[in-house]
Amino acid sequence: MASIVSICNMALRRIGHNGTIEELTEASTEARVCREFYDLTRQAVLREAEWNFSIRTATLATVAITPDDGDYAHVFQLPTKCLKLLKFIQPAAALEALEYEIREAKYLYTDEETVVAKYVYDEDETAKFDPLFISTLAWRLAFEIALPLSASESVSNRCYQSYQIELVKANAANRQENQVPLTKDTSLIDARR
Repeated sequence: MASIVSICNMALRRIGHNGTIEELTEASTEARVCREFYDLTRQAVLREAEWNFSIRTATLATVAITPDDGDYAHVFQLPTKCLKLLKFIQPAAALEALEYEIREAKYLYTDEETVVAKYVYDEDETAKFDPLFISTLAWRLAFEIALPLSASESVSNRCYQSYQIELVKANAANRQENQVPLTKDTSLIDARR
């Protein structure tokens, strides 16, 4: 099972660093740099794809805030640890299909009376991480720590390219696991009868 330290050590090896860290809190330069970049990098990678382990659905709670500009009739609280809205389940619509606005990174303003949303959850328990996510995160972390630790732009660029390749593979795997069966539209056939 992966841990934060093992992910950081994987990133260190990917930049060609021979040493490892035992704890994120140790006084080494490597631990300090990993500690500085790990959480923001993890959140960025979570936002980059629809990782199955981090997708949640929630009915948004109404907030007792009166929209001050009169643009929207209702205000909802975004879920705790919501990194990104993906779509609305109720009303059934893509994000682009409804008029809404997110303010202060925690409130959703809309004219809808009820909102059920699918979103990316800020998952930080490494035991729940998918193996492809771990590899992708390690490559992105390697990219982030390459310059501070190796001062090599070529190493940094190689890590970013590897990150992009892993991200494409992960997106393909996630889409494959979430295939929606095609429904047959028989309206044209029925019309001919």
